[in-house]
Amino acid sequence: MRDTPNKMKRPNLPGAGGLKRYEKKAKEVNPLRATPEYRAFHAAMIDETPVCCKVDCFKASTDIHHIKRVAEYPELVYDSNNIICVCTSCHHQIESAVNRGVDVAIWGQLFEGLING
Repeated sequence: MRDTPNKMKRPNLPGAGGLKRYEKKAKEVNPLRATPEYRAFHAAMIDETPVCCKVDCFKASTDIHHIKRVAEYPELVYDSNNIICVCTSCHHQIESAVNRGVDVAIWGQLFEGLING
């Protein structure tokens, strides 16, 4: 990343030789995202946190990221303590880190104390 006066440098994550696009969501998760309840929850979370939670990102939040994956913890799908609101770009970076096995304690450092491993 280039150094510019207006941007802070992002910390290097292990394995960050090039971020790959994140994997497709589990088959059982995709239908959930199409339900009116999930869409309402998504909209409410974005309304509550309209700016991306990443420390040096000031873009509008467009996505919600489940800290504990919905496929593994379906009971936490509507738990606001398991959610961070992010822009699409940051969401892709998080998912890429998760798919490479980067622990939440590492990528979570980019989110001003919102995540407690």
